[in-house]
Amino acid sequence: MKYFIHGDELRKISSLSDADSWLNASFSTINSGGICWIDTRESNWQKVVRDVVAVEISPVVVSYQPDIKEMQGSLLLGARAYCNATEVFRHCEAISQAITAGGLWIPGGLVTAMFHRLSEHPGYTLREDSGEVLTEREREILQLLLKGESNQQMSETLNITVRTVKEHMSSILKKYRVKDRVALLLKIGRFNSAPQ
Repeated sequence: MKYFIHGDELRKISSLSDADSWLNASFSTINSGGICWIDTRESNWQKVVRDVVAVEISPVVVSYQPDIKEMQGSLLLGARAYCNATEVFRHCEAISQAITAGGLWIPGGLVTAMFHRLSEHPGYTLREDSGEVLTEREREILQLLLKGESNQQMSETLNITVRTVKEHMSSILKKYRVKDRVALLLKIGRFNSAPQ
């Protein structure tokens, strides 16, 4: 198993004792070529992403100023994860698990923004009858989700706790028999080949 870090700042933090869980997650979970954590402040980070993909290493793009365009570009280059540099240690194990399972990992705030962008796409239309019976509160949560609100924003809009928002979201996902918000978006609507 190989382990790589690209970027001076990442090299510094990789030697710290509190990086142990990060290092262990990288070493223990990928059976192919390893994980390469790539710092976007490096001038050639996009080339590094392409290069490591070519040798079957899973790139994780680490950004100090995360935004949706940079994330989308990273994923198009072949990155398997996109992470805020200030949260690398907190999410390293989840990132490694997602990659191991064949998935992608992106931060929740950017998932919300991406969800909103997809729902606003001119070719996206909601299905008229999804067949699922939602409570009034669940319908409100779903509408706020389609507007791109985060759990925190929904809790403030509806004057409920974030935990209650999460419980309603879990109930919505369960009723639609989907695991995440992107799958929910695909289940409740469809993308037409031509915008209407």
